[in-house]
Amino acid sequence: MIQPSPSFGAVLQEAMASDVKVVFCEKARHPFPRPEPESGHFTSVFSLVGPEGGFTAQEIAAAISHGFTSASLGPRVLRAETATVAASALIQYLYGDLGRN
Repeated sequence: MIQPSPSFGAVLQEAMASDVKVVFCEKARHPFPRPEPESGHFTSVFSLVGPEGGFTAQEIAAAISHGFTSASLGPRVLRAETATVAASALIQYLYGDLGRN
């Protein structure tokens, strides 16, 4: 079933229960940080990848105020559908199998 997209505010609220929250944006100066080995087991990562043209400055600020870290996917600007795959692969590489107990 196809449903309407939730509001950006609703997405931020849904993310509050996640252990790690990251908003990928081309203006971020730092790559997605590696998890610290002593930081414990993570069960959920919530990532935001912007639409074509990227997030607005207000959207990035709102995400950061909700506990998100802004991160870059590198110096190249990726299409939204490519950025989603790149972000997913990066998260899986850094955090491993998130569903395993």
